Amino acid sequence: MSPNRSNERARGLPALRHLPLPLVLAVVAGCRSTTKAAPVDDANPKQPIEEIVAAGNVPESIGKVLVDLDASIRAWTNLTMTAGSDGDRRRARQLEQNLMFVAHKHRDELIAELEGGPPNNRIVAASALGFTREPEAHSPLIAALEDSNVQVVANALLGLALLGRADTPFERVCDLLQTSTVGSVRSNAALCAANLVQAGARADCVLPAARFGLLDVEPGVRSQCALILAALVDRESLAAIGERIYDPVPLVGAACARAVAHVGLESPRDKGLAARILVKAFEDTEGPVRLQVQRGLASLAGGNYGDELSEWKQWAARLP
Repeated sequence: MSPNRSNERARGLPALRHLPLPLVLAVVAGCRSTTKAAPVDDANPKQPIEEIVAAGNVPESIGKVLVDLDASIRAWTNLTMTAGSDGDRRRARQLEQNLMFVAHKHRDELIAELEGGPPNNRIVAASALGFTREPEAHSPLIAALEDSNVQVVANALLGLALLGRADTPFERVCDLLQTSTVGSVRSNAALCAANLVQAGARADCVLPAARFGLLDVEPGVRSQCALILAALVDRESLAAIGERIYDPVPLVGAACARAVAHVGLESPRDKGLAARILVKAFEDTEGPVRLQVQRGLASLAGGNYGDELSEWKQWAARLP
């Protein structure tokens, strides 16, 4: 490790979002001499082009890499959460691809920072490693779930969610989902658990943790836990999920509408109950939640009665 790198690691990465980007200057200087300098022949430069290229090819410091990654991850998160158009979703995908490229390029440095860097470096490295989508990031992220800094733990959960590996130990994720006093930790634990379930991972702790999370004060926890219960086809939670369609946060209501429809599709004996839950919600909700309810009804019915509430009611009433 170079002296500059050691000093950088010792100082840490102060307040990432406020740290000005370092300015890299490539300076070509000649030695001062008592003899008169020879005139430069533009047609036959004294400095080969290879040297000029090498002089400008200075490796980025890990500090600058982390600053840029932090800004990009924040932008990606905002776009992912609020994307309301195809253009927004396209920009989010492009930003994600760029994050994957940069994280892959600096994977070993990010692992080193996560394992031994100062807090601000560890916080960014934990989330950035998830974008590598590489197995080498798995063990360091699992170890980071025991970090003394809760922000590192929250971002390690996000990193593991992005990796989505079915062999991720579920018990620690469940524990953080149920017991952490920090909302961002619980929210990312719920997201991680949802992605692991989608990847095929199963554990005895998941179902009770998701049922518990359905009542969490954090909207992100409630929405992800509804999707977990749906993926597990938890028939016993169908009514509770249906009640959450009326959640004051539309994100939660829409997720619960999707969850009810999924359980109805995967459990034929509960199709009638799921349909009637959604028809009632179709009558009583509006906006994006009502739109998601209608999509759920259409998937259950294998057709679409549009805005004809009476038709939906008659259809649902005919189901056992």
